[in-house]
Amino acid sequence: MPDRRPLYPALQPYRTGRLKVSALHDIHYEECGTPPRTAYDLSQRWPEASLIIIPDAGHTGTEPGLADAMVRATDFHARNQN
Repeated sequence: MPDRRPLYPALQPYRTGRLKVSALHDIHYEECGTPPRTAYDLSQRWPEASLIIIPDAGHTGTEPGLADAMVRATDFHARNQN
C-alpha cells in the first residue's frame, strides 16, 4: 500500500476572522501564508536582502504593483552583476 503521509505539514492560520458582506452573509477567512513580520525579520538578518512591501500585490505577476517591482528588481540586478 502506498505511503499516504502529507507532503507538507498542516499550516496553522496566523490570523482568522469574518467579513460581514450583508445582514445574512459572512465570509470566514484564514491567513496561512507567511506573515509580513517573517519577511521583515529575515531581511534584518540577511545583509544583502532588500525587502519591498507592495501594497496592491497579490499572487500574480500581472498585477501592476507586482509587475513594476519585478521589472525594477530585474533592471537593478542586470546593472549590478558583479
